[in-house]
This record gives sequence, C-alpha cells and structure tokens, in this order.
Amino acid sequence: VSTSELIDWFKVLRRHPTDEILAQLDGKLPYPGVLLKSVNDHMRYLNPKRL
Repeated sequence: VSTSELIDWFKVLRRHPTDEILAQLDGKLPYPGVLLKSVNDHMRYLNPKRL
C-alpha cells in the first residue's frame, strides 16, 4: 500500500458517517478496493494465512 492509496482511503472514510463505517467493520477492512490496488494486495487480504 502506497502513501497515496492510504490518503485516498482516509478521504473515502471521512466522506461517510462514522456509524456507517463502524457497522461495516465486523473484522473487515472498509472499502478495500480503494486501499488495495494490486491483485497481490487483494490476494493477501483475502488469504491472510498464506503470508
């Protein structure tokens, strides 16, 4: 994850009400498509045991 992706992710989080973000958490990353750009990033997120 690059700095620009992290900044973009924070911008998306700030656009939504906190309650909405917290409701989505449930152990999951909100808006992963904004933060995870590469196929490898997505695969590592979806299969954390394969690190």
